[in-house]
Amino acid sequence: MQNMAFVAIVLSVGFICQIVWWRLRGPSLSSILVLFAAVYLVLSVACVRYGLLSFSAADYARVSALFASVVLAYTIVCSAVEARSPSLSIITCIAGCGQRGCPEEDLTTRLLAEDAMRDRLRLMEVSGLVHIADGRCTLTGKGAFFAHLFEFGGRVFGVAKGG
Repeated sequence: MQNMAFVAIVLSVGFICQIVWWRLRGPSLSSILVLFAAVYLVLSVACVRYGLLSFSAADYARVSALFASVVLAYTIVCSAVEARSPSLSIITCIAGCGQRGCPEEDLTTRLLAEDAMRDRLRLMEVSGLVHIADGRCTLTGKGAFFAHLFEFGGRVFGVAKGG
């Protein structure tokens, strides 16, 4: 139970740090991972150092795995909220019409009016994943890293390329 309380406290402190960081520096998905990792390391070392927690190596590994899982899931949720995906745009549009539903023609008109691809590319450029110049879009080093990572994950899990 002590381990679960520790994870809950670290997640809460990490969330508060994220809010402060995003208010000062603006949203960024990579900052979530760095902030939560830093908070976890600082608090776990401090708690062990001052005798507030006594972890065995196995307990520390389990707690770390749980914490990493929760933070990665949270990062995925944040990415969906930060940049409107086409699916989220559709759901939001339909929800805005209320119980009577949204006519398909209105839905199509609204969604085609939004240029989701241009917005996504702009966010990817701001995040440092792509560089857009002279009408050409190229991957940065960070973007190439993620492209290779996704391709590797696709091969490992047997998932075909695609969106």
